[in-house]
Amino acid sequence: MDLGLPKPQDNALPTIFKTSLPRHSQIFGSDGLIVRNEAKNTQKYKIKSGLLPRFFCNRQQQKLTLQLFLYRYNRYYENLPKGWVVCRLSDILFARTGATFNKGDAISQQAENYIRILRGGNIEPYKITYKDDDLFISSEKVRNNILLQQYDIITPAVTSLENIGKMACYIQPVNDQMTVGGFVYLLTPYLCDLAYSQFILYQLTSPIFIKSLRSISKKSGAAFYNINKEKLNNLPFYLPPYAEQVRIVEFIDALFEQVELIENNQSDIKKLHADLKKKTLDLAIQGKLVPHDPNDEPASELLKRIRAEKKAQLGKKYADSYIYKGDDNCY
Repeated sequence: MDLGLPKPQDNALPTIFKTSLPRHSQIFGSDGLIVRNEAKNTQKYKIKSGLLPRFFCNRQQQKLTLQLFLYRYNRYYENLPKGWVVCRLSDILFARTGATFNKGDAISQQAENYIRILRGGNIEPYKITYKDDDLFISSEKVRNNILLQQYDIITPAVTSLENIGKMACYIQPVNDQMTVGGFVYLLTPYLCDLAYSQFILYQLTSPIFIKSLRSISKKSGAAFYNINKEKLNNLPFYLPPYAEQVRIVEFIDALFEQVELIENNQSDIKKLHADLKKKTLDLAIQGKLVPHDPNDEPASELLKRIRAEKKAQLGKKYADSYIYKGDDNCY
């Protein structure tokens, strides 16, 4: 079935959301690396921390290896829609893992002053479910900053390969206190807004971003992968104007609603169902799903407000972080 989607050309550089977004997000420009954090502007640190591949140790081969590196990971970002900005994931949300506890401290039934622990099994695509084997721990053992809030997004931090990128947003007001386990990420957007959180959720669950998550995951044990928090925070995020975010979310929700209707009325559409959702997310994140309005407030202004809110929340822990665009359209 032809969905009318653009076909990539072999001789053309990929557009921003056709690319994978691996851990080396700082690289752009044919002359090497432009560092966004001046405090860590040393080659030794970059190589040791994984921000720079080890083959960059040999400066004589730098130009050739950089070209191969950029080709391999499709690091060019072109055709960024007007009004959009590129930022780090840490610029727009606060990521942390949840509560760690001994099994002896947990109970299997809800009781007064005990808090439900949401684990990986509670997370389904775009939905949080409660299970019969849920655990509860004393509220005294849970820090306030890991309590679930409205519009928070949760996703496994340690999981199987196929479950990387499985996420859900808590839409309803939180009536009962809950938190997440130590193997789950709690992602709190700095702006408390439904459309904003849903746009983040849809971008983070797009096939391209899931590929990025897999690229920063390290195998832990026989079948599980650990998503590194520092590398997660450094992944690029593509922020459109808020008004466009609202239009994108409304469009995706309408399409997903139609997909669900199809799914409920036919039995042999599993592949179409999955493909349509993926294509919709890809188009949305490329800025090709809804019309652009030149009167929309640019995303750069939205990012300023987000940073101001982030600074207010973090206080002295706040640090500025910027992404720059090179002469060759790389970020």
